Amino acid sequence: MGTEEDGPRIAPRERASIAAEVLAEGEDKPALGVLLDASVTGVRVITNAPLEEGDRVEIALQLSADERMEVAGVVARKGKMDVASPWRLWVGVKLDEPNERLAEIAADLAEQQGHS
Repeated sequence: MGTEEDGPRIAPRERASIAAEVLAEGEDKPALGVLLDASVTGVRVITNAPLEEGDRVEIALQLSADERMEVAGVVARKGKMDVASPWRLWVGVKLDEPNERLAEIAADLAEQQGHS
């Protein structure tokens, strides 16, 4: 699928698909995206936002019809998606603060979505 990352993981990632909005610092309007996986310390999102390593971002995750979660961090790595994908790139974002709740939600969703 063109979303593989290299490098060591600080915390295990849980695969889960969650609708996301990605707002880069200095931008007025968020870009759409999809969270692919999450851990206590980071997330990986696919998006069409023109992001570069080192960019600060805020990511709003639509956890349910009634619940959103916002996280912030820095793009630590990025990669291009396959030509056939509607998404241009994936980004790995190192969160500003560890988020245990996000990791738990991702683990629960991974099980529900059949990713475990």
